[in-house]
Amino acid sequence: MNEVKWLIFDWDGTLMNSIARIVASMQAAAVDVNLPVPTDAQAKSIIGMSLPIAIENLFPGISHTNYQLLCDAYRQQYVEKNLTPSPLFDDTEFVLSQFKNAGFKLAVATGKARAGLDRVLGSSQLTHYFDDSICADESVSKPAPDMLVTLAKRNQIEMNQAILIGDSVHDLKMAQNANMRSIGVTMGANTADELKTYQPIAIIDQLTALLTLFKL
Repeated sequence: MNEVKWLIFDWDGTLMNSIARIVASMQAAAVDVNLPVPTDAQAKSIIGMSLPIAIENLFPGISHTNYQLLCDAYRQQYVEKNLTPSPLFDDTEFVLSQFKNAGFKLAVATGKARAGLDRVLGSSQLTHYFDDSICADESVSKPAPDMLVTLAKRNQIEMNQAILIGDSVHDLKMAQNANMRSIGVTMGANTADELKTYQPIAIIDQLTALLTLFKL
């Protein structure tokens, strides 16, 4: 993998242990708006998508009014009301620092909106590790390839010079659609068997395994 110069990370479930908070926040938001409460599995199935696409998948045929109410309720739950912890994974900063020190360029491609990513980058003090980022409100939602295509174009990256690292089938399908290699991580939304469907070059159970893969 000597030609790889960029590592593009998903955020939720890849760098931050936030899956449980996303699930609980979506379920609480559904209660707030008096909509059917999605199961844990249903709520996990949309992680990685942009919020509008996620809502369309969870609540097909939702009215415009309820859509707006649910968006607002979810954001309020996730940012303010829900107390489910969402820390970085223990080895996140160490792994980012090792790759940065080795000369790699790092980026984020996330289903979060820009305001949400900027908030967690600031609170986690990780902003300085990343050379670029793209969010769900700046592009077509995963699993479309647009996020990766945009990052590649504006940074003059060939697809074989980057690897996408993510925890969900939407992440890996996005990479497949962009003709970019991927690495799956099992700490988040999907299992190893589910991730295998999208032919990642590796599936890892912790971020430090990336250092072994890249011989760092």
